[in-house]
Amino acid sequence: MSLGQPGSDCRDVRFSFALSPGEAGETALEDYARELSGAKSAQCILAPDGKGVLGVHLCGASEPEPSVLADIEAFARTLDAPEQRLGWS
Repeated sequence: MSLGQPGSDCRDVRFSFALSPGEAGETALEDYARELSGAKSAQCILAPDGKGVLGVHLCGASEPEPSVLADIEAFARTLDAPEQRLGWS
């Protein structure tokens, strides 16, 4: 993972909002973003205070299509909605 020193094949997917999906939700978001974008790895971008997720950092990815970006953000919104939190988390 190269969040601190991104490579030329890294991309940041920034959300229009901050969310608090919990640890299991962060893992689900990383997995979803990685699979959907075809990236080799993904890591949540945390707020400076560590109390929220601002987006997802992708490594080994080409520039995602706008529809992929919208889908990743829509999935993130579902993780932030209390009634939609993962039942197994």
